[in-house]
Amino acid sequence: MIAAAHAEARKSITARMWVYRGITVPINAFDLTVSRHRDGPEIFFLQGFTGKLMADCYSGYDAVQTASDGRIVRAACAVHARRKVFKARCSCDVNTRGTTCADLDGG
Repeated sequence: MIAAAHAEARKSITARMWVYRGITVPINAFDLTVSRHRDGPEIFFLQGFTGKLMADCYSGYDAVQTASDGRIVRAACAVHARRKVFKARCSCDVNTRGTTCADLDGG
């Protein structure tokens, strides 16, 4: 992929870095692909896997979960969830900052 881009005199390419981290086996794996197609993770890393798959909301993971016949369960990505919390926190009215949820609920 890099050689082809170089031959075409392209200064850059669009690629994806898939990162896999073992929980029970201490391993980190990095897989570089030129598309976001699910073949990379599904065929090379997740085939035969059973457990939780923590990932962003990329729709390609839906098919991975479906094809696993229940072996793979999706888990939400904490970083993406955190971004939404901080975005909501920053959009609060200045008069409610420092107020707890209990205060807003009246109790």
